[in-house]
Amino acid sequence: MLAIPFYLGFLMAFTLATVAIYLALVKIELI
Repeated sequence: MLAIPFYLGFLMAFTLATVAIYLALVKIELI
């Protein structure tokens, strides 16, 4: 039962990390 929340948490963290990296790259391109 713990596998589902763990997977969702990992997926959410991975998504946030991807968005953060994308925004960082956009800022570098804009500067």
